[in-house]
Amino acid sequence: MVMCPKCMKEISVMINFKSGEKRFIFDGYEYHEEDFVTNGKTDDFECPECQETLFTCEKDAKNFLGNKNKNRG
Repeated sequence: MVMCPKCMKEISVMINFKSGEKRFIFDGYEYHEEDFVTNGKTDDFECPECQETLFTCEKDAKNFLGNKNKNRG
């Protein structure tokens, strides 16, 4: 686990929020889900404990969470 720099709690995951469109096909009776298409405007990685944004780039979030294996031990 790594420590959130905002709330100082140990975390092993982050919550990712992306902006974009969730598309559905409607056949007159039901909705059928299609892919999510991001617009690139929001890509926040938040602490699951304090909900503060820690990173706005997947590479930085991966690097941060990658340290959890180094800190075990």
